[in-house]
Amino acid sequence: TLDHVLGAAIAARASDFYIDILEPDDEAVLSFRTYGIVREFERMSAEEGKEIATGLFARAGNDQWDSSTPTDTSFSHWQGGRLYRVRANSLPEVRGAALSCRIRDPQFVLPLGEAGYSPGQQGYITRMCRAPGGLILITGETNSGKSTTLASLMKDAPRGQRMIEIGDPVEVWFDGVTHCEIDHRKEDPEAFFASVLASTVRQNPDALVLGEIRDPLTAGAAQNMAIQGKRVFSTLHTQSCVAALPRLANLGIDAHLLTLREFIAGLVNQNLVPLVCPDCCRREPADPSLADRYRALFGEKARYVNPDGCGPSNPKCIAGVVGQTLVAEVFPLGLDDGHAHELIGSNRLWELQEHMQKKFRIQTKQEHARDKVLSGLIDPELTEAIIGEWPTGIREVPTSHSGTFS
Repeated sequence: TLDHVLGAAIAARASDFYIDILEPDDEAVLSFRTYGIVREFERMSAEEGKEIATGLFARAGNDQWDSSTPTDTSFSHWQGGRLYRVRANSLPEVRGAALSCRIRDPQFVLPLGEAGYSPGQQGYITRMCRAPGGLILITGETNSGKSTTLASLMKDAPRGQRMIEIGDPVEVWFDGVTHCEIDHRKEDPEAFFASVLASTVRQNPDALVLGEIRDPLTAGAAQNMAIQGKRVFSTLHTQSCVAALPRLANLGIDAHLLTLREFIAGLVNQNLVPLVCPDCCRREPADPSLADRYRALFGEKARYVNPDGCGPSNPKCIAGVVGQTLVAEVFPLGLDDGHAHELIGSNRLWELQEHMQKKFRIQTKQEHARDKVLSGLIDPELTEAIIGEWPTGIREVPTSHSGTFS
């Protein structure tokens, strides 16, 4: 049943669960994603999988689940005295359907200081969020912790100011923020979004939170609020801070605005990487051919995930992983003296990366990750698969500065 699946997913600390309905095989496969790792949990008949899918959309108030149509929905679920938010997507598949569901505890917000940023990165993020206006964008790939960071920034917003979130859907809520959700059951969701945005402007907020800039409509909303001098917090799918700039232009943001210091207060790009279990970790990589290269880069300090894990003695250890941490880079563009924006205007984005590293002593993601490898926190082999190949010469950048620069 649906309640059985939700209960098992929550007990397994899963952030997501997936149901792949394979009608030719009369089978459905249920998988959980925990600490970023997807593992099969249970197999059932295709009919049982369809019943769970039907239950998902019925609980959300949808009339009927249609496996032939891409559909999004969301609903609330109570378990163990706690409220959870479930966001579901159904995708037609040649053999049946694929369902992806995210589970979120709306009362839980990870403090920014516990997310994994270095002290210097956290200092810059704090200063970016104090800017009088402009875009503050958390960028990254799918499952990179963007929404979690966005919630942390909302939670830490200065009191005494009015903040409004427009979510699709709203995943967390707390006092001091007005939360508005886009209802896809409306006949014209885009028109509904436009009317919500118009009302938001009349509410005269100090800050607007858009769950994601994903299309020209949401990009236009972010642009209009930012040029009015409002702070706009949002997320964007890109692989680096630099890549966010052409991505914004591609979504319809006026290229001239990208060259204005006041338009973008700052950019954050991040990935989530697995935390190595200290009790069962290995001292050599799973692929022996990588041992010499990793030893040259990290000496003997690196630790590697043991896929066998600790077993029943340590239920928090799943396949040798005990959690996730961020590796990130931060671009405090609004703090620059103008040279960064000249580079943006002339499309010299590689020089922009070098300028930000020199001016603000920022770490790249690889440099931030290197510090965590040397601390024995993350596996260099797993991390390399997520953020790309380790460069041969990684700078050592001080991480203790608190957002100051020369």
